[in-house]
Amino acid sequence: MSGVQKQTRHFLRKLPVAEWLVLGALLFLCGQFGLDEVRAFYATRQGRADAQHAIEIGNLQFRIGGKRSSAFNETAIAFHDLCGAILIRSYGCCPTSAQMSYDSAYNDTMEEEIAIHLDEFNFHNTYELALQEGRTQLDLQHNP
Repeated sequence: MSGVQKQTRHFLRKLPVAEWLVLGALLFLCGQFGLDEVRAFYATRQGRADAQHAIEIGNLQFRIGGKRSSAFNETAIAFHDLCGAILIRSYGCCPTSAQMSYDSAYNDTMEEEIAIHLDEFNFHNTYELALQEGRTQLDLQHNP
């Protein structure tokens, strides 16, 4: 055994239990971050594939997440009227990186397809317009 190996073994044997626990926790967290990145990578691939399949069968839709707004139904109707695509709420307020990666890849693929048929289509701008229209419709329902 070389001198460096002996010094390393001696150092590791002298670590107190608390430091071993911290070292173990750090290794665990690093592993979790790595696992999240792998899941996000495969979710991106699956999102593109699912969007291509949906396009092939003529099912144009976009996936959004986050806290549900009170005007979601009105927004979805306005979004459909603006671009002919369906708006789906796919996750709640605390998404994983895999969910966000899946939806991002799915929406990017859909946006490219719809841009072929509608000049200058932009998902985010269309969604903002639909959101404003949805809020206006909700206000009209509550305050006739």
